[in-house]
Amino acid sequence: MRAGTVTAAARMLNISQPALSQILLHTEDELGFTLFERVKGRLRPTPEALEIFPDAERLSAGLDGLRRKTTDLRLGRAGLVRVAASPPPAMAILPCAFTRFRAQHPNILLRSHSAPIAAIVDMLRAGDASLGVAMDDRLPPDIEAEVIGSIGFACLLPAGHALVRKTELTLADLAGEELISYRGNTRP
Repeated sequence: MRAGTVTAAARMLNISQPALSQILLHTEDELGFTLFERVKGRLRPTPEALEIFPDAERLSAGLDGLRRKTTDLRLGRAGLVRVAASPPPAMAILPCAFTRFRAQHPNILLRSHSAPIAAIVDMLRAGDASLGVAMDDRLPPDIEAEVIGSIGFACLLPAGHALVRKTELTLADLAGEELISYRGNTRP
């Protein structure tokens, strides 16, 4: 309907005119009614064709959008990256990393999920996360890990505490002190 002739439509679709004529005949046969009357080498839409044309246009636009999206996915220009992270890296690393990633890949959606390491491993295994970021390098053998950095611990003390004078503390220094820290079964 846009092209007006089979030859012009075939050119638009990058197929031969005889192939398009066959497709058109087959389509009309499947539908059980004629879509076009052939008048002096031109196609004139039938009332039935005019009736279904808006729906066909919507479908065509949807297919064009799907084609663009699949091309973008294939070329890495679109998609979804799901990141699971334990709370410290989720708060300290991901905001900056996501900002930089979004600047380079604006059409790729990012989803983050903050979780303990055991849940991150489960999410990776189930495909619910594309990658995980955690403070742990002792992972099961089926999870591939890459160390991206290392960090020490800091001890916050009240002003005037006896340990404030030391530049470095050991665990032995903390024996007998009231300690606010990770749970006992947490790896750090």
